[in-house]
Amino acid sequence: MANESPLLHLGLQRLFDTNEPPTGPEQHALEILLADRRARAAALASQIGTLKTLLEKLTDEHTGTNEAIDGISRLLAPVRRLPAEVLGEIFLWVLKLYRVQNGTRAPWFIGQVCRSWRNVAVSLPSLWAKVTVHNDYKNLADVRRRTHEIEEQLARSSGASLSVLIFWSTQAESQYTEYSRLVELVVRHCDRWKHFVISSSSDVERLFALLEPAKNRLPRLVKAKFQVHWARQIESDVFMHAPNLSRLLYMTPNDAVRVPWPQIRRCYLEGYLPNHIAALSTAQNLVILQLNVDNEEGPASVLATLPSLRHLDGNVEGMKSLIAPALETLYVGAAWDLNIVRDLLARSRCRLRALYIKRDSEAIGGDEDEPAMDMAIMVVEVLRCVPSLELLLLTTWDWLGEDEEYEYPRPDVETLFAAMQLTGSATDIVPNLSTFVYAIPEDPFQTETFLEMARSRASTSIRMPKSWRSCLDVELSANVAWIGGQELRRLRTSNFPSR
Repeated sequence: MANESPLLHLGLQRLFDTNEPPTGPEQHALEILLADRRARAAALASQIGTLKTLLEKLTDEHTGTNEAIDGISRLLAPVRRLPAEVLGEIFLWVLKLYRVQNGTRAPWFIGQVCRSWRNVAVSLPSLWAKVTVHNDYKNLADVRRRTHEIEEQLARSSGASLSVLIFWSTQAESQYTEYSRLVELVVRHCDRWKHFVISSSSDVERLFALLEPAKNRLPRLVKAKFQVHWARQIESDVFMHAPNLSRLLYMTPNDAVRVPWPQIRRCYLEGYLPNHIAALSTAQNLVILQLNVDNEEGPASVLATLPSLRHLDGNVEGMKSLIAPALETLYVGAAWDLNIVRDLLARSRCRLRALYIKRDSEAIGGDEDEPAMDMAIMVVEVLRCVPSLELLLLTTWDWLGEDEEYEYPRPDVETLFAAMQLTGSATDIVPNLSTFVYAIPEDPFQTETFLEMARSRASTSIRMPKSWRSCLDVELSANVAWIGGQELRRLRTSNFPSR
């Protein structure tokens, strides 16, 4: 065999197993064999070298061929045939997700890909229309570089409406002049502001002094956000004269920044509500309000009537100070005290169409520090105030997944379902209810009351989480079915504009 040792054929294999010296004939045979093996090794080494050279040559050729394929493929790529308008639209979508360390949202990198892309980018003003200013650069060289970038960005944005974001904090007096130039740059173009954001933790008065030249020069401003951690009111009317300002994100501890509240139609409000209530009372055209506020204990001493408010969303603490006679949808998050919701609806006497109550699962489940939701006192009393209701969603913050196992607590739900049964009498609650989503982890089938309620409401579509399907062996009524988290989100989005 080819792989057998030549020593075996020569009868010399025994020499490997002992320390005996070879005999004269054996030594001669071994020397001939050694010379033969060395010659063979040299031949093999030469052949291997030839093959390695060939392999390297073929490898290089293969790499070059692949590079040629890639190059030709790029030449034939559909992106080369895209019209400038389509390419520009793609650039705008890229910009929405792009952010670099120095805070600018300008797509400088797009112009570095190729000349044609740069031409498209430079000729698209809206691509350069989001300008960010902040004053926490490490050194003045960075500030000056950013100044030149903003100048170029504003030039490229041409006449496009601007989104301006200013992040401001206290800086050394020696650096104030350089930083102020950044603000002055964007203020020169205030007649093009459409969206404006201020986020500041200090030195707010000085910042508003820099914004003063924008007064009476805000014809395009539609949306403003003020995130100001400042206790004193700012004596500035800069934003009081913005005829199209209608959307407001107001995140201050009090009524610190003067704005034209009577023309605001949509507002997100943070802070301590009693400090905002006087200004909020003047928001007679407010349609959508989102609340994330603190409020003092006890009943509100001052109530704000919002005659145009149709959609309300937020924590219940803020609702104790409101009257909303035109309210159509109410989204209640962090609903710890639904008595406040009941009182809001009772004094508003509104024709509410949709109600979403989202509860913390621990409060529902009977945590030792929080009682389980009292359906009789809280939810039922709320429902008695809104006979016009068509959509009711009761869920927790933690929507149950398809594969989750849940041990249902057993607080009193029978009272809720008993109260919701239709009898045809004048005492029936929410008689016009068309959709009811029940997704609180409290077993609705503890008694027959749930199915009795469902049968009495044959025209009401009743939905429960799909995750219950495998653990509830109950024959459902025809109008009772299952709903998943995605379906719930669609239902919420289409019915609650505040979300």
